[in-house]
Amino acid sequence: MITTQPYQFYWPWVPEEIHTYADAVRFAENMFYYFNGKVNPNFPARGITFGINYTSDAILGKNVVDMVVIYPHNIMKHVASVNNPNIDSEAKVSQLLKGTILYVVIHELLHMEQDFDAYYKRYKNPIPRIEMACHVMTIKYIDYLYESQCYHLDIPIEYFEAFTPSLDNFFPYGKKRLDQNMERGESLFFSANPVEKAIYFWDLLLDGHFDHFSPTGSIKDMVNVDEDNEPIGTIVARFFIDREEIVKDMYIKYAGKWLSPDIILNIPRSIVLLEEPSPNNDEPGVYISSRLGCSENSPSTMSIDVSMATRPDHSLFDVVYKLDKRDHPIFNV
Repeated sequence: MITTQPYQFYWPWVPEEIHTYADAVRFAENMFYYFNGKVNPNFPARGITFGINYTSDAILGKNVVDMVVIYPHNIMKHVASVNNPNIDSEAKVSQLLKGTILYVVIHELLHMEQDFDAYYKRYKNPIPRIEMACHVMTIKYIDYLYESQCYHLDIPIEYFEAFTPSLDNFFPYGKKRLDQNMERGESLFFSANPVEKAIYFWDLLLDGHFDHFSPTGSIKDMVNVDEDNEPIGTIVARFFIDREEIVKDMYIKYAGKWLSPDIILNIPRSIVLLEEPSPNNDEPGVYISSRLGCSENSPSTMSIDVSMATRPDHSLFDVVYKLDKRDHPIFNV
């Protein structure tokens, strides 16, 4: 028997006011599930997680590969530090907290569709430009939602009477420069092809590992150097722990066609874990290695094995990144 479930409005789970850490987490999660795929229809996020950032309490959120990370403690500290005479009641504190969470969630989802590689190729200092473009688009997106009353489709508009940040909250520029960026709007925002962006994360993860088999050093241009540079049409990727226990085994390219970004990112997502370093930064990193090879019977098929080494105390999943923090694709609000 086939049963259908009636459409559920989101608003019964959206409180008129939020004040506690648990409220902030629930609200952020509900906003993520409501907006994911609307803000970023071409590159939906895989999921959301919450954590504590030991690096800086000014970081409110980030995106890692295709995951959104939110730091509710930092958001609440930020709200508590705002010295605004108009925030003079518990209801208005709630509106500021709600607006900040809403802003951070939409901002991180917009990052999903940004072509980071395009900024790195065009600018010597790309990260401020990436952030400026995403902040401008976040503000324009939220303004459109309010002006067009899009919330009325699912959520009573009074639940979204919130104070959202402006551009000068994030950049120490003069009003004229900020206004110019707002006017440029969408022209600042480089949109990515979803498959190309998924491949970009593979290239970052194993930077330099593809050089022998690829004239460009990218996984997308791989050839079999032992077979007159036979183009690689099929790629099998495997993820190991200590080269012994296989965790994932999958095709990411088959018969000349790349699979979906969600599948391509399965291994990078597993490796770029969402735990932060310890407060003292005294724990060693995890060593990532790879093996690449072609099948004798199928010269157009490449096997890529990626292995992570455990920590001495075997706390493998405390570890984060192979790439230097200045280089890996994490952009902070």
